[in-house]
Amino acid sequence: MKKRISLIIISTLTSLSIFNFYPSISVKAATQDIPKPSMDFNGDGIVDLKDVTQFISKYNLESTDQKWDNKYDLNKDNTIDIYDLVLISKV
Repeated sequence: MKKRISLIIISTLTSLSIFNFYPSISVKAATQDIPKPSMDFNGDGIVDLKDVTQFISKYNLESTDQKWDNKYDLNKDNTIDIYDLVLISKV
């Protein structure tokens, strides 16, 4: 699920003489897709205790372990450990 942010740009050309030639200039809107946080392991758009619980289920695994899942290795050192947990705690 991606969040959408609308950016509104308001033109302030009313005091310029050019505005008399382009009276329709007033507001322009644009949207931008914002990717979900990489620590949102369950994909609900929120990093919370549910994500930490999923992380803990993979804690202390190394890339050679059968239950390895790369998305939990946040610092990409091939070990899911305290260093990754610290990154989650900063959210």
